This record gives sequence, structure tokens and C-alpha cells, in this order.
Amino acid sequence: MTGAKLAQDARPVKRTVVLHPIMDKYVRRTWASLIEHGFDATYSMALNCIVLGAIMEAIGERGWSEETGGLSGGSLRTRRPLIV
Repeated sequence: MTGAKLAQDARPVKRTVVLHPIMDKYVRRTWASLIEHGFDATYSMALNCIVLGAIMEAIGERGWSEETGGLSGGSLRTRRPLIV
């Protein structure tokens, strides 16, 4: 399925997630930044921005950055792009 097709079929899905306190801290920072920049943002929107950024980096031409791969505990050592 192509990215365009995925976007076309996108419908919000409500789920409950549990985040590590460090992740929660950065979601809240992102949320505050979005509000400071004039967006009517929610916690969910901030979390989605972070996740979308990670996805876009993963599927990008150069794949994960070394910094992101290092944060994964080594499970993302390859810098090859992920194919979706």
C-alpha cells in the first residue's frame, strides 16, 4: 500500500498507551512548543508529531540517523531506510 493510499484511508484510531516518563516529558515539551507557536494542540497531536517525525526519518533516503539508532539500544544499527 502506498503512502498516498494510507493517507487517503486514514481515520483516527483511539487507543490507550503507556509512555516512559522520559517520553512523556518530551511529548509535553512538544505540546507546549506547538501551543507557543499558535497551534490548538493536544497531547495526542504532540505525540503524533513525534511519532510521525520518527517514521519520516526511518523511511527517508538516508534512513535512521546514527543518533536515533543509538537511542534504540542498538536495535536500529542499520542506517538503511525502512521500506514500507
